[in-house]
Amino acid sequence: MADDPQAANADPGETLAIFQLGLQAHRQGRLDEAEAIYDEVLRRSPDTADALHLKGLVQQQRGRPEAARDLIARAIARNPRSPVFHANHANALVALRRFDEALAALDAAEALAGAPP
Repeated sequence: MADDPQAANADPGETLAIFQLGLQAHRQGRLDEAEAIYDEVLRRSPDTADALHLKGLVQQQRGRPEAARDLIARAIARNPRSPVFHANHANALVALRRFDEALAALDAAEALAGAPP
């Protein structure tokens, strides 16, 4: 992706507008469309934590908790201060029956939710 000249020259405003279309599709349950849009956002800006997180949620909704866990973990690596990311990571871990890790993720979410900004 680093070799993609279009990604290097992506307009942040345009990328945000595209992301918002994906979010709208996701909210309306159009998972294929939402995932394709999140992929486009990630092609343009590979470190977009929100796109990684929401693509992970799409995977969770499709019953693919391993893919969800991996994508949400990547989102957390880019934005470790999001309690929502940690809570959704816990959901994926519960689906994988990794309960100790899920509890740790929930603890992190709770700590961050109560932390000052």
